[in-house]
Amino acid sequence: MNYRSSTYRLRSLVAFLVIMTVSVAAQDASVMSADGIEGFATYLETIGEPRRAANELERLLITRRDTSNRLVLRISRLYLQAESFQQAAQTLRHAIVSGPSPTDPFLRYRLAEALYRQNDMPSALDELQTAVTYASPQDTSSLLRSALLFRALCFAEQRQWDSAQSSLDQSLPLSKSEEQKTSTAALRTILDASANLPQKSPLLAGILSTIVPGLGKVYTGHTVDGVLSFVSIATLTYAAVDGFISEGSGSVRGYIYGCLAGGLYLGNIYGSALSASIVREESTRLLHTRLRAAFRLAGIP
Repeated sequence: MNYRSSTYRLRSLVAFLVIMTVSVAAQDASVMSADGIEGFATYLETIGEPRRAANELERLLITRRDTSNRLVLRISRLYLQAESFQQAAQTLRHAIVSGPSPTDPFLRYRLAEALYRQNDMPSALDELQTAVTYASPQDTSSLLRSALLFRALCFAEQRQWDSAQSSLDQSLPLSKSEEQKTSTAALRTILDASANLPQKSPLLAGILSTIVPGLGKVYTGHTVDGVLSFVSIATLTYAAVDGFISEGSGSVRGYIYGCLAGGLYLGNIYGSALSASIVREESTRLLHTRLRAAFRLAGIP
């Protein structure tokens, strides 16, 4: 009787373990399924882990060909959100080279965004040109208009104003609402204002201060500094000349004031060029800030 009871218990335990093993395996299979991976990636994105979400979705690309490129676009968007711009570009380039539609305008547009965020403007413009060429004007997503506006932004950031205006003009007929038309008109105003931002040349500033001490600083907008530099150098030069005239070629006073005048003169040339560089950098920073803010309002990254 005890033998039969022990055998029954053993069989029951084995059956229970088999059922649990099958259940766990089924759960693992569910988690490892495509829907399970995408669901987990969505969860990671929700909690602020876009890079990990993109890594999870990359697993699906190995086992599944997404002919619509939906998965590739989602992965690249997540990488961009995580500021992993190089990884986004690599994923998109691989999809373009190995995929069935190398001229897909959506892939090209997203690749242009990744390149733009790496400050590779020429390559971004090349990708946008491809997107513009193959995008359909009837596309409900308005990709063509977005690509033209994005291209205008890239041209503007390189101060190619005519090309930027031309691209902006091409996008105007594609505006489907009054809001879009108003947005495009506002962008034109921003481009016109940005083209007139001060752009000082360090070389010219240095040359001007070489000819007339302080003139380079006046050119960069620092009039007071320029006048003070001129007065200081002129005063020291006069003192040096007066010393040599009064005391001869061996005048200590003449050499001291002469060295001070020469040092201040050379320093003024360098300071003028540096001032022009600072003005140019500030102008460029302001240009990029204004342009990106304006185009972001129009939906362009």
